[in-house]
Amino acid sequence: MRKLVVLAVAILGLTWVLTARDNRAVANPVPVEVHIPDASGNPIQKLGASLVVAEPKVYRNLRIFPLLAENQSGKSFLPIDRAIRKGDLEVREKGSGEVNTVKVRNNGGSLVFGLSGDMIVGAKQDRMLKEDVLIPAHSGWLELEVYCTEHGRWTAQTEKFGSISRVVPGALRARAAQTESQSEVWDGVAEAKSSLGTATGGTALRGLYDDPKVQEKAQDYVRELMPVPGTSARTIGVLVAVGDEVLCVDVFASHSLLADMWDKLLNSYAIDAMSRSATGRLSLDDARAFIRSLEDADIESRSTSGKGRLYRVTTGEGSGSALVHDGDVIHLDLFPGHSAPKYDYRPGSTPNLEFRRGQH
Repeated sequence: MRKLVVLAVAILGLTWVLTARDNRAVANPVPVEVHIPDASGNPIQKLGASLVVAEPKVYRNLRIFPLLAENQSGKSFLPIDRAIRKGDLEVREKGSGEVNTVKVRNNGGSLVFGLSGDMIVGAKQDRMLKEDVLIPAHSGWLELEVYCTEHGRWTAQTEKFGSISRVVPGALRARAAQTESQSEVWDGVAEAKSSLGTATGGTALRGLYDDPKVQEKAQDYVRELMPVPGTSARTIGVLVAVGDEVLCVDVFASHSLLADMWDKLLNSYAIDAMSRSATGRLSLDDARAFIRSLEDADIESRSTSGKGRLYRVTTGEGSGSALVHDGDVIHLDLFPGHSAPKYDYRPGSTPNLEFRRGQH
């Protein structure tokens, strides 16, 4: 009897080996790593679980829900616009110029934070940052991916890029993040300018911020909603709605970083509110449900030119990205709607097809 059992086990083992050998020819040759830890090991899910959504501050059709958290990062970061004005950060065309790439060098001693949608102007064409980036101190030259926000011009205005301390409107940030298409960005710029009836600045998006009539109306929103972050030292982000539609979520590592970014973000939200006809009122319960979706977020790791790791974030409510450094979420954005999955193909490596709920 014992010999029969041993023989049966041996036959089963041989069958498994032969089957596995036969299947190797049709198996997916791309290594796929799946790692799904509990939420305590995932800073993005952990952040979603910790955020408290407060009552909104409202002006006309713009509703801003403060997002509060007890734990905040103690790190400090220099926003990219300040670094450029200070002279710490040089931003130039790559070589003779490439539409979707620029080069940067941080000559200062601070970590420089650039937000997806941050505008840099001048050189051969105005651009916006494609993704969040954390540029290390004394970095040497790095290349950043960008989108052009000025269709047509290709003549140098300045040797280096400058900053107008503005972020592109939230609707354009969402469009860029979810399509990753330069032509879609150009279409979005044209639509934003057309909806506000401005020809200032030609095809350049910065015309929205240069047009006196547009800015006069925008400043009404800014004056009323500028105090939002100051209502609590625990405020580290906002959920923004126009009427009953979620526009975006922006969450930062700390109250101080949100405060540093607030003026340019609020100006961009105002442009969105003036451009859209959404009516109604997004409820507090709906805002909380949108934030709670982060607790079950799917996360795809991507590369970044700077420090930390960049993640594509997808929830049941929307999609966006998060920049994580030393365990802290430096910035997370989330927009309603979903983007088609795009994988990060690095030179010299196999495609990274991991779609995960955790970190490396």
